[in-house]
Amino acid sequence: MRETPLVIDTIFPGSLHMSDSIFAANHTPDMGVAYLQICQVHAARRAYRIGSRYLTWAESRIRVQRLAALTLASLGDMPPNAQRPVVALLLANSPLLMGFFFAAAVGRFVVLPINYRLAQNEIVDILQASGARVLVTSAEHAVKLDAFDWGSLAVEHVFWADDAQHPLRCPTSKLIDALERDGPAFVSPALREGEVLEIFATSGTTGRVKMVPHTHAAVLTHAQATIAALDLSSSIEECWAHIGPMFHVGDIAFVWAGLLLGARHVFVDNALQVAGVSALLATEDVTITKIAPSLLRILVESQAVEGMRFPALRWILTGGAKPDPALYQLTRQVFGCDFIQGYGMTEATCHIAFKNETTELQHLGLKVLPGLEVAVLSANGQAVSGGEIGVRDLGHPSDGIRRTGSGRAGSGTSGIWDTHLGRIWDTHRISGLSQFPHRVPQHNARRLP
Repeated sequence: MRETPLVIDTIFPGSLHMSDSIFAANHTPDMGVAYLQICQVHAARRAYRIGSRYLTWAESRIRVQRLAALTLASLGDMPPNAQRPVVALLLANSPLLMGFFFAAAVGRFVVLPINYRLAQNEIVDILQASGARVLVTSAEHAVKLDAFDWGSLAVEHVFWADDAQHPLRCPTSKLIDALERDGPAFVSPALREGEVLEIFATSGTTGRVKMVPHTHAAVLTHAQATIAALDLSSSIEECWAHIGPMFHVGDIAFVWAGLLLGARHVFVDNALQVAGVSALLATEDVTITKIAPSLLRILVESQAVEGMRFPALRWILTGGAKPDPALYQLTRQVFGCDFIQGYGMTEATCHIAFKNETTELQHLGLKVLPGLEVAVLSANGQAVSGGEIGVRDLGHPSDGIRRTGSGRAGSGTSGIWDTHLGRIWDTHRISGLSQFPHRVPQHNARRLP
């Protein structure tokens, strides 16, 4: 039986007053509109490389709209009120994977990245739970696909991302050829209220597949708040390196933040090749990236980085483990950049707070994304008394956005309110690359500043 997914709507109030019209407070949050306008605002900037050549953001728009058109055409005619199709991505980090997120924004379908390291039966579970109708993958996963119980899946079409020649028990086609051909002009369908843009599959603490969807509103406001919390600006041409896996929300959060900045994107498809990772960081003038703590330790202790210089690199973001002073000191020595610890969860569209461990004193609190509120609520949506267990709740009561349950975005994870410390204590750790700290500081009657 499929779980009914909890739709997490925007968890931040209003607008962050960024200058472009797409961020106006009275504008419907729409990542498709945001993408198309960024392609105009930063038309001449480099976006990402296809082969040996960089595409500009203006050229990216043409390719992304073509990708959206091909995806929707593979499903045939759909009535205007039909449920938005889910497109599953079984791919390593690449420009194509990122392009599908942009194509979903303009094409009004829902994108679901899948961990390609999972076993065949686990991938099938995710496809079944999501009801995905399109699957995008590559030849390296063809053997897994042969073992699928296709009769149990809703998949109607498989796109090969490479030159694969592998028959399956459903229609297939190659994107590599179709993307190079001109197609008809693409017009985005109208955005619906509460439209979901992306889904992430997690197992949480139950071990069962859980679908966590993010709406256009959640993605846009989270990206704006991330930019504000990290004090980023589109006036600087940033370069984001996608080293962490893009099937994880921790990296995709910076697909969207990078888009709003008009940043350049570079990709690593195998993060364990430390020589290639370090070379990319140095030669591509990467300014920001996210790396898992275990991989970061391998990098800083590797001979591959000896004698290398990384003058453009400003900070490395990590998370999912307790900050290690020795690791962020080594990071500073090897890369000459700051070490930022991120805290968050998939249900919150990713991060809720950051801390620069290199420059900020140990006793200082976290830098929380603007407008975020955290509370512990009972089953009927009321704040719990001291020492009671409830469901941790994210949101802002005055944001005017339709929500579930309490009217705010329930995390589905437990917490205990401590009246003496003014803190929320986790009753268990949250799975995923980015996790809450053991205690989340609270201020102003349980509201984070």
